[in-house]
Amino acid sequence: MILLSFLLSSLSFAEPEASPAEESPQESESKNESKKPNRFEVAGLPALSYDSDSGLGLGIVAVGAKFNPKNNPFQYRLMGLIQSNIRSIPGEGLKVPTSTYFLRLDMPGRMNGKLRVVGFGGYTSKNDMPYFGYGNQTSVPFDGLDEESTEYQDALQSTFYGQRTGILDVQGQWSLFDESTMQQKKRLELIFGGHLRYESPEVFDGSVFQRDIELANAETEDGETMDLLLNGTDPHFMFKTRLGLLWDTRDHEYVPQNGSLHYVYTEFSPGVQEGLLFNRWTVDLRSYKSILGEYLVLAGRLAGTVYFGTVPFYETDAYLSSSVMYSWRGVRLNRYRGTRQALGSVELRSKLLKFGFGGQRFNLGITLFADTGRVWNTTPSDTLRGASLNGDFMDFHTSIGGGPRLQWGETFLLRFDQGYSVTDKTSRVNFLLNHAF
Repeated sequence: MILLSFLLSSLSFAEPEASPAEESPQESESKNESKKPNRFEVAGLPALSYDSDSGLGLGIVAVGAKFNPKNNPFQYRLMGLIQSNIRSIPGEGLKVPTSTYFLRLDMPGRMNGKLRVVGFGGYTSKNDMPYFGYGNQTSVPFDGLDEESTEYQDALQSTFYGQRTGILDVQGQWSLFDESTMQQKKRLELIFGGHLRYESPEVFDGSVFQRDIELANAETEDGETMDLLLNGTDPHFMFKTRLGLLWDTRDHEYVPQNGSLHYVYTEFSPGVQEGLLFNRWTVDLRSYKSILGEYLVLAGRLAGTVYFGTVPFYETDAYLSSSVMYSWRGVRLNRYRGTRQALGSVELRSKLLKFGFGGQRFNLGITLFADTGRVWNTTPSDTLRGASLNGDFMDFHTSIGGGPRLQWGETFLLRFDQGYSVTDKTSRVNFLLNHAF
């Protein structure tokens, strides 16, 4: 079993569970079996993930679900995860820099089936969170150095800061319109919620993060620019509200062949501490078109985010910013940072081999992909330390790649991605659950 250890950053929207219109033949058969309607089921499985920047994630996930005929598909489901990441750091050997703990409570079918409520609480501790600075043109201090050299090891360490993050998130999804059928969804939902976060960054001596904090306190033009950009560097609480719409016409929840999934939402923080008063607007458009039945599907995504106000630095990571940029494969974690973000992705998804094993159904395929994205920052000066913050408009960072996909049943899909950034000249590997979008 493989689980994303970075679920902390990807719970902006709760994907609905399969409704009766989406049930597989296996699910329908299981309902005909003699199961108690008011039962409680518990399961525990190992959790595993991998990517080039965070290393190997090992842990355990446990799930408990209470079933009730009045609530579809269940009355509530509680999922918990404990996971640590192991990675090799040059000059230090194997380290365990990351620990993650979370609980997620899902309660569908409320208010006569109109409302779904998802609650989430988690904590993560990470000693190797990358920080390369602000802008679309940031440099990598260890590029071109021998990985066995002391210079490389010191330069790599200079790009880290410590992250201690606690999160409480509650979200509701209210059905405004639903004419879904057995073959295709057609639904519109209102999304609303609140998000409370405690952030305690740890600044390491000689780091790029420390350098930028010191610059933000300098009475120079560069200092004024950095002071506008770099916010929330002291321990603080941050609260924000969320409001948006979701439009879904996909023909499958997890492996769609046709249809679309579109999000439009805004978030607002009133500035609880550190003067972090800001507003975020995000548009995320995803479409799917079958070329050859279920065997060849073209998928595309366009996403963009704009921030206004005093934005905390961790919100501007153009890789994990509520997963708008997470499918930017081949690019280093947190490589670029900005208050304006744009991403485009296209995938060609294939199913090459169907087979059965142990009474289960499997599909094996290959996906080819291309991603491109960039960030902008709006400050009175477009330069920082003598270099352009934003570069030219067409300075997009582009990656290409591919990898196998293994689908197990209806709702489990395992993906392996090898991405190469043709602009950054970097290669990254991801071994995760579900399609990138």
